[in-house]
Amino acid sequence: MAAVPWLLVAVYGDRLPDHAYVQGWSRVGSGYAYLAPTWSSWSAEWLYCLLWAAVFGAVVWRVRQWPHLQRVLVAGSWGASTTAALSAAVGVLSVLDVHGYPSQPMAWWYDALPPVVGLCGGAVGWLLAGPAPTLPEAAEAPAPDLPARRLGRTERAMFSQVVWSVKARVVGLVLVLCAPLALLGMSASGAAVMLLALGLFMVLQATARIQIDSTGVLVTLPLLGRARRRVPYEHVRQAEIAEHAPVAGWGLTENKRCRGYVTGRGPVVILRLTGDRPFIVSLRDPVAAVALINGQLARERTTGTTTGA
Repeated sequence: MAAVPWLLVAVYGDRLPDHAYVQGWSRVGSGYAYLAPTWSSWSAEWLYCLLWAAVFGAVVWRVRQWPHLQRVLVAGSWGASTTAALSAAVGVLSVLDVHGYPSQPMAWWYDALPPVVGLCGGAVGWLLAGPAPTLPEAAEAPAPDLPARRLGRTERAMFSQVVWSVKARVVGLVLVLCAPLALLGMSASGAAVMLLALGLFMVLQATARIQIDSTGVLVTLPLLGRARRRVPYEHVRQAEIAEHAPVAGWGLTENKRCRGYVTGRGPVVILRLTGDRPFIVSLRDPVAAVALINGQLARERTTGTTTGA
């Protein structure tokens, strides 16, 4: 991305004004136009992207054992780079064939377009990063001292519960309300788009449905396009109960200690996986859920029965 401004200036140099009247310099007034940077110095400012590249690379290497977090970072790097690249392109293209200081400020959509394209770039990075590597399969039955419901050969494990994160909903609504303030009060259309997108995401992922069946544990976000995350039983060693969540509740969570869906500091179901990090979900009735999961695992790994008739 750091090369994009240099390429733009090299291609369109003969059609550009004497100074880089972009990124706010078109609004300071003709009396201060001489303070605007030259196109060479403006291009050099974008070299900070190399610093961001180094930071992203260092963090991705640091979290190399956490593939889900790596995928988030890859998507973030794509989003940041496409936003910066389009910001530079929009700045140059908006002053093509303008001689002297621009007489009119740039249209509002010049600021709003880069973050929108950045969100699309982040989605492309997410898809190109691909899914996380598959975990090894578990073979041993859960510990005998854990809650477990004894399931017959014809019984099926079925459990469903809707949970929600109050904090995620409140924070999301606050961000959505801040979007028009940023647009009307500061004329920051780019910041308004980002606040609106982040706020809507927080609100839409504030509700989740937790389902347990004969194949595994499924977390579905019904308001977010039915996005889902499934944990199959072959990767689960056992299920446990914790009185308090190890992380604060903001909905979807991903860190070095665990991943899953947490709504608060209340009780959670902890799925001990064959990987290093457990999968946790907040439930109002974790005992019944844990008993069903351990009962299903015990039946599969002692009798070989996976489903009822």
